[in-house]
Amino acid sequence: MIILRVQNILIMRYFYLLLAGLLACAHVGAQELKRVEPEFSDFLPLLKLQGYEMYSFDVSSLQGGSYDISFSVKEYEKGTFIKNAPFSLLFPSERIRSYKKVNIGFSPAADSLKNVTFIVGEAGLAMETLALKPLEGIEQNGRYRTKYAYDIRPFEVGDLQPGVFTPLLLLGSYWYDSGGYRFCGEEEFPADMSSRTLPHLPHYYVIGMTVIKQE
Repeated sequence: MIILRVQNILIMRYFYLLLAGLLACAHVGAQELKRVEPEFSDFLPLLKLQGYEMYSFDVSSLQGGSYDISFSVKEYEKGTFIKNAPFSLLFPSERIRSYKKVNIGFSPAADSLKNVTFIVGEAGLAMETLALKPLEGIEQNGRYRTKYAYDIRPFEVGDLQPGVFTPLLLLGSYWYDSGGYRFCGEEEFPADMSSRTLPHLPHYYVIGMTVIKQE
């Protein structure tokens, strides 16, 4: 009887040692998890999904002279120029002389409309609305439905030539290809509009600026 009790004690002691070892190993392998406050950059993917995007351009090279900045939008269909959008925004030199950056933002207005906002520091801002066109050939349950799908791509930027239109951003529609809709091609389009992607786009806008040197 005494021998059996000693064996039971040894077994229980071994069990407790084994359990303690397993708990220690589990503690060593565990990683710490903490809740932290999100930063502004963490919101950017969420904002983009909702149709909000912002692009910034350095214009500090203009500070040595006197220049007006004019923003305008050109409309295209399948690589062919259609017309200039019915607006042109001019920021005169006396209002922009001290600013180093311009911002162009996009926000949803409706399924078929997109707002584009031009911001030049405290010199002012202006917003215009662009009309979108529906995708072609979307069928659901035997009926065609209306859907809009556009993406934004920047152009390659370099020197600003006074009096010359400089393309900055493209707002373009997806196109149908091989059983699906896509928007592929360059991440940055060449400024001379030589991209082979552009003729595939059913509809797009080119947003750009012209600097005008004041004598």
